Amino acid sequence: MAYNVVLKIFIGMMLVLALISVVQADEAISFTDAMGREISLEKPAETLAYYMVGDPVKIVGAWDKVIARDGMSSDERFYPNAGSIPAISAETGYMNLDYEKLMELKPDVVIIGKQDWDLEGIQKAIDSLEPEIPVVVLDFLDLNTMADNYEKLGKLTGNTEAAQDYLAFFDSVISPIKSKTSTLADSEKPNVFLQAHGMSSPDELYTYGGGFAAANALLGIVGANNVAAEISGPYSEFDSEWLIGKDVDVIVKEVWEGFYPEWVGLKATDPANKISSAQKIREETLANEIYTGSEAITNDRVYLADHFLWNHPVAYVSYLAKWIHPELFGNLEPEKTYQEYLTKYLKTDVNLDDVGIAGYP
Repeated sequence: MAYNVVLKIFIGMMLVLALISVVQADEAISFTDAMGREISLEKPAETLAYYMVGDPVKIVGAWDKVIARDGMSSDERFYPNAGSIPAISAETGYMNLDYEKLMELKPDVVIIGKQDWDLEGIQKAIDSLEPEIPVVVLDFLDLNTMADNYEKLGKLTGNTEAAQDYLAFFDSVISPIKSKTSTLADSEKPNVFLQAHGMSSPDELYTYGGGFAAANALLGIVGANNVAAEISGPYSEFDSEWLIGKDVDVIVKEVWEGFYPEWVGLKATDPANKISSAQKIREETLANEIYTGSEAITNDRVYLADHFLWNHPVAYVSYLAKWIHPELFGNLEPEKTYQEYLTKYLKTDVNLDDVGIAGYP
């Protein structure tokens, strides 16, 4: 008799807990998005469309809710069944959303990744879709707000546990770096120049200025200064005369798969010669007259980074920390961190040994 009573109590408790879980899953959601807008939804989204947040959506386990994707998320090694999911933008990445298609599909929410260089485009999307379809803007580029945005994405999709699991990994990478760089004196922080990829040619001169919060956060965390901080724009073309004479201790040159599809990045078409190809670009950078006389050239501190590391900042911060402060992070293993990110959180079997370069050397 006593056993039956205990059993009934136990079953009752489990039913209550299950009911609580259901109620919590359907709780109203409210938060401030990355554009400073107050978001209120009656419950977590059951269907969603997105632009520029494919990886975070997959990381929090919400891929099964996707009914429309951006054109860049076409590689089924990372995005299962992408070919059968309607694309709402071109594969080039430009933010020309297919509003007609979105209105036809009517997802519960459209999630857009914040891009400091295209705030007007984001506002256009908001104005074009709301109030018929709620739009939420989240920032997965800025390391300083990354955790907050993953928590919001977890709530938005009803996948808070997966979001917290990823954030534990994120913190395990970021915190040890911060703990060492936070005590550096200003004189110990190198001046780093980020040479961004050009718009139509690799020879064009672009950089990330003070208006790009993600670059400021990334360099701040690894204990460095942005040489281009005085430039107000987030992504700006610069004149070579402006750079000559600047105090540059480290150069990080972006390489983009659009210009070097054979050997750059996760989609490289012929990565067999990636090291020799990267070395050639590095040597050209070392010989570039705009850097003549800089400490970076004198001390051979020139590095190449895949442009799409911006989409995987937990890996990018590891490469930069090791390059910029080898005395502090000589034992850091960026490739190991990147591989864990790809395997455990993006759930892909892609091996970094078999694809193009992410960072060099």
